[in-house]
Parts: sequence; structure tokens; C-alpha cells
Amino acid sequence: MQSRVAGIVSLLMVLGAASLAAAVAFTYSAGWGTAYLAIAGTSSIAIIAVFCARCPCRDRCGHVVPGMVARWLFPGTSPGEYGAIALAVTVAALLALLGVPLAWMWRSTAALGVYVVLLIGAGVLIRGMVCPRCDNAHCPARPGA
Repeated sequence: MQSRVAGIVSLLMVLGAASLAAAVAFTYSAGWGTAYLAIAGTSSIAIIAVFCARCPCRDRCGHVVPGMVARWLFPGTSPGEYGAIALAVTVAALLALLGVPLAWMWRSTAALGVYVVLLIGAGVLIRGMVCPRCDNAHCPARPGA
């Protein structure tokens, strides 16, 4: 149960960071804000499609929501190992979701500080409480993998 709470809180922290990034982008232009929302949405779906959908734990996902979305959007996907392409897409999507905002976030020290704290907090929760309780033997982020 603790891992599910940590999973939800960590997702909320990432959502908060992405929302902050979008808000700051919109202060520069509607185009930047809209583009980042498209990047964030596309990246999130890509991660769920190539990573979460193949996870054997999606029925009891520690993050709860990605597992539910994977079951709903990609019901026929069989759990299994992650190939090089799936891992590359996952890394690229994470970099787009979390790295692209750095192009404008550095202009506001306070916003950048909150953004980084949210992402570090999410990472600590995920690595410390979600990953250790996950049964996905194929996950490269699993401790001991």
C-alpha cells in the first residue's frame, strides 16, 4: 500500500512539474505553451505504450494510473522484455517531457528551483518506495537490474 501512495504522490509531483513548465512556457507565448502541452501528452502516451503496456505489473501498478491507462489503451499487449527500441523511445520521451522545459525554466530561478525539487522528490519516491516493491523483472530501473 505504501508503494501505491508513493507512486501516486510521485506522479502528482511530475504532473506538478510539467504544469509549472507549461505555465512558464505560456508566459513567453501561447505557441510555446501549446507546443509543450503537446510534447507532454505525446511523451506520456509514448511511455505508457512502449513501457507500461509491457509491464507484467500493470494490473497492480505502483503508480496506479499508468497501469490503468495501459490496460485501457493497449489491452492486447503481452508483458515481456523491453527491446532496445522500447527503451530508446522511453528515454527520449522522458527527456522530452522533463528536459525540454529547461529551455525556458532557467529564466526564472524560483520556477526552476520548484521544478527541480518536484522532479528530485518524485525520483526519490520512485527509487526508494515504488521500484523496490515492483515485481517487473524486466525493468532496467529495478534495483539490482
